[in-house]
Amino acid sequence: MAMEVLDSLTSWNGSGRKSSGVILAKTEQVEDVLSRRILKEIMACGAALSFFLIAPGAAQATNINLAVASNFYGDGVAGTNTSIIADIISDFQNAYSGYTVTVVANGATQTLKNQITTGNTSAVDLFLAADYTTPQDLAANYSTMVTGQAFPYALGVLAILSNTTAYNVSCGGAGSCGFTTGAGYTSVAIAAPTLAPYGEAARELLWQQFGIDYTTVTTIHTYTNITAAYNAVVNRTDPVGFVALSALCTSGNYPKAITTPLPANVQTAYAYSPFETTATSIARFYKPLLQGGIAITIGTSRTGPQNTELTAFKTFLQNFTVKVSSSTSDSAMVTRLKQYCYSPPSQ
Repeated sequence: MAMEVLDSLTSWNGSGRKSSGVILAKTEQVEDVLSRRILKEIMACGAALSFFLIAPGAAQATNINLAVASNFYGDGVAGTNTSIIADIISDFQNAYSGYTVTVVANGATQTLKNQITTGNTSAVDLFLAADYTTPQDLAANYSTMVTGQAFPYALGVLAILSNTTAYNVSCGGAGSCGFTTGAGYTSVAIAAPTLAPYGEAARELLWQQFGIDYTTVTTIHTYTNITAAYNAVVNRTDPVGFVALSALCTSGNYPKAITTPLPANVQTAYAYSPFETTATSIARFYKPLLQGGIAITIGTSRTGPQNTELTAFKTFLQNFTVKVSSSTSDSAMVTRLKQYCYSPPSQ
């Protein structure tokens, strides 16, 4: 287009009979036309570039780091129904091809909090806890180490698991429908209540429903996190134990009776609602396991593009769109929550 304008000028001045003043005026007009046309083309390219940068699937290549509570981490392998966070990360990275997310720390919620508040040497950008209290505490009492507010991302469930037919904890057959004081368990596994929210839920349930103080019972074995408690049952260190229901869940189902298809070394399980409702009363077994996250600033040096990715990932985690008709569908987050027997926080 610029060459066409210049060719026009050359034809117009071909005889050489126009004065230099006229030539100068005409040249200025051409420069003005060129400038406006070039600017217009640059603006059009810029608009296309802006769309490219913000459109899903066309993100600038960046990475953020996560610290994830044990129950949400599982074994950290995507596509095997053993790690919800690995599957969520896979979904997110498929939606935003330039983004990657790396889990750099996993464990009990209190353990991860201590690692973050004492320097965050793992450079964690986002902390996903197994409760909501811990992220709220970080926002309120460690405000220089975090940014933004705590946000909910999942609602978990406590379960009891048995690895032997001697203790049928399900409601099937002659099952006990959960823990019972008359079963004669040789030992019971729980996560340490001071470190793990699921361990605290088990402690509260034992006290509220049975009047059992776990610290006074030698057959109740405590473990560093909820995955360690699960492994103690699966590996037959303890015959029964309190675990995260998500560890037992396959496509929204878990082993309720001995006839149900089971993971290796698992016999029966029973899921506990936080509350038991009767016609005349409501009893609380444990505080609902609302899980929350918060963005971390201490020990990090995120770039602008990394902050953009962090915002996109937080939005992805909080998309709780639920299918309401044949023409709609669950969001990727809700699909994964259901697959692992979690619920969206809004439900």
